Amino acid sequence: MNDPTVHLISATSRPVESLYALWHQSRTDDPTLAPAEVNVALTRSHDFLEDPPERFYVERKLPREKRLPFWKEVFRVFRYVVALDLPVKEFVSFVFVIDRMSIVFREQLVRHREAGYWMQSGRIRDITGIDPAKDWYIPDDMPAHKQKEFIGTCEKILNDYADLINSGVRLEDASMILPTNMTHRGAMTIHLRALCKIMAARCCVIAQPAMWAPVISGIRTSLENYEPWSYYKDHYGETGLWDFIFAPPCFRNEAYTGCPYQGENQRRVVGEDPLPPCSVWTANRDGSQHKHVRSEESKKYVKPFVELWGPKVSAILLGEQ
Repeated sequence: MNDPTVHLISATSRPVESLYALWHQSRTDDPTLAPAEVNVALTRSHDFLEDPPERFYVERKLPREKRLPFWKEVFRVFRYVVALDLPVKEFVSFVFVIDRMSIVFREQLVRHREAGYWMQSGRIRDITGIDPAKDWYIPDDMPAHKQKEFIGTCEKILNDYADLINSGVRLEDASMILPTNMTHRGAMTIHLRALCKIMAARCCVIAQPAMWAPVISGIRTSLENYEPWSYYKDHYGETGLWDFIFAPPCFRNEAYTGCPYQGENQRRVVGEDPLPPCSVWTANRDGSQHKHVRSEESKKYVKPFVELWGPKVSAILLGEQ
């Protein structure tokens, strides 16, 4: 399988400070703080130079000596705000470029109408001469002899495509015969609230994990490594800022809360759907009576997401605590 890759090419430069400033202006009557001001106060507090004036604080009921240091309070507010489905999260945004996404993946992605999309055009892109075995999406769980047949069909389509172009057919018309496993590049602009919603839906094992897991993994890695976002980890030791995004819809408030797709799992148990039931569902109360149903296959099916969820979330969901 030729996995897609994800690049974060731009984002809100000071996401933690920006959300704190917005939260502050909505909860106090003091002059509005700029993210740069919060950044300076954050740094000076962390480096034991000084905590900022009282007007920088949102919560002021406790005396100073009983409060968290200002820098810890800023990160606390960030985690609190992003754990809730609040419109203020729409003020933190990202632009991702996804390379080698298949058309079939793109059609699933654009159904999430919360984002903006801009795709590489097949109307002006001549793809004659590419190797579909290397450049197109090939399901890796397909039997080897069927993969060979699958690739052979793709190669025949490419040959027919080249023949059409050589005979004078326009690129935009010839491209209509190309298969949906053909890959291309696309950009997505999205705010934090929408990203949380999409990831909650697509971090689920039911939602074609083999196709989505590489993209979700790429999004997480690019968030963690993007400068100055990585500065929070390197300077402040804040390593879990994105954990709240990458958990399935059955996980809330550090607990399994029930599968929203129980009907799909039941269909898999009785054989109406050939895929195995979700091993998170079978490990927990609403599916535990089926825990031995295709258990090894279920574990293999959930494997792409275990690293994305992280050890703490995975242990809770799979009953390994």
